[in-house]
Amino acid sequence: MIGITGATGQLGREVLSYLGKFKPGGERIVACTRHPETAHLPANFVDEIRRADFADTRTLADAFAGVTTLLMISVEGNDEDRIRLHSNAVDAAHRAGVERIVYTSFFDIDPASPSAVARVHRLTEECVMASGCSWTLLRNGPYIDNVARRIAETSLTDGPFRMAAGTARLPFIARSDLAEAAACALTSREPGNHAYRLSGPELLSYDELAALIGNAIGKPLAYLPVSDDEYRQQLREEGLPPELEARRIAYSQAMRAGFMTALTDDFARLVGRAPLRIADVLRTMALPD
Repeated sequence: MIGITGATGQLGREVLSYLGKFKPGGERIVACTRHPETAHLPANFVDEIRRADFADTRTLADAFAGVTTLLMISVEGNDEDRIRLHSNAVDAAHRAGVERIVYTSFFDIDPASPSAVARVHRLTEECVMASGCSWTLLRNGPYIDNVARRIAETSLTDGPFRMAAGTARLPFIARSDLAEAAACALTSREPGNHAYRLSGPELLSYDELAALIGNAIGKPLAYLPVSDDEYRQQLREEGLPPELEARRIAYSQAMRAGFMTALTDDFARLVGRAPLRIADVLRTMALPD
């Protein structure tokens, strides 16, 4: 039995769609969500919907009962809450007899990285690896989907997209590719205890990305690199809370320091094809224009 946490989120829904194509005969699919009463998941994708709230550990024993392979999709929230909630889920999975945990980690988990996101995922990985379950770690590259929409929306209304990323080049990847990779990991016959660092097919700077988005929507867009202090002021004017402001600044510093500047062939080894080219992904996206 395969269990999917965060099943009603954007990534979770896409994973379920791929599992509908990939799952071995007779394999049951359990969708785990905080709000099963409003899940509205296609019956042909899911055999059962269960309530699973990482903050309410009482729900997790029933949610994970009988599950042999669990996709644990990382949750949102402040850093310490995320670490605690992930730990709750890992502990519950082990107690429920889950054999393998597949965790959606992040491309940068380096202890030297200034990024708080790297720390959250590194500590969660350590928890997964110490759980007693076998494990597969999906170190997902930065999603192109959300970044592209934010650049398009900002550039069309407020002028150049401003960020403190400098000339950093990143391995952007489509969420649909990461969903397919997760489905492949869940249905693979590998024994586990393996990490995949999943990059897109090319490294792109924000300047190059803005140009590609502009080509996709038929309007010129621009990226304007700013200093950390300028970016901090911008985030304050946007009303971001201090913790999120600090996280964005540290993430920008990690980008500039090269902690995400890498390409791998892990996606092709896991899925059996190359990841989609970003220009092709952008042409199929419903971007604001």
